[in-house]
Amino acid sequence: MQLNIILSLTLFIVTNQCVLAKPTRLNKHCVDNLCISNLNYPTKKIQEKLANTKKYKELSGDILRLGSKPNGANPMLRFLEEPERNLCRTRTRKVYPKFVLGDDMEKRYVVNLKKFRQGIEFEQCVSETPEYATELMNIETKCVQQYTVIRFLVYNGATEELEYTEYPVPTTCLCMYKFKKT
Repeated sequence: MQLNIILSLTLFIVTNQCVLAKPTRLNKHCVDNLCISNLNYPTKKIQEKLANTKKYKELSGDILRLGSKPNGANPMLRFLEEPERNLCRTRTRKVYPKFVLGDDMEKRYVVNLKKFRQGIEFEQCVSETPEYATELMNIETKCVQQYTVIRFLVYNGATEELEYTEYPVPTTCLCMYKFKKT
């Protein structure tokens, strides 16, 4: 009995540390805390709730999209400039998550159906090591995934209601530096 409690507690602690560490990958269908596939997705219950509540219909669409840098003062000369490169290798992702895990480890079903979509587009770090950074004396660099908090319309399985809840989602990848200790 006591051994089972100790094993369960150890497994719980290890699992929580793995899930809370960023970036995480819950399974092959997940990017961080956003998962695009779920076998137990309550499609019919969500469809019924949406049909009975018209106020959400116009809110469907992309929640977060990548922006672009404004052109300089003279866009005609822009092609002569050396192209800018990100120091970190990134991949652009666009996902329509089916569920999301919050900081409280509670799994919530994101409302994502044919007639109601919530999409997120972001840059994901491919590696922690900057690809184009040169070694500078006394400086360490690494690529760090950045996050922002956005609101999703989710289905709460416990209350069987639609609600807005905020979750951290990846946005971009930054090259960070710090001075080495000498």
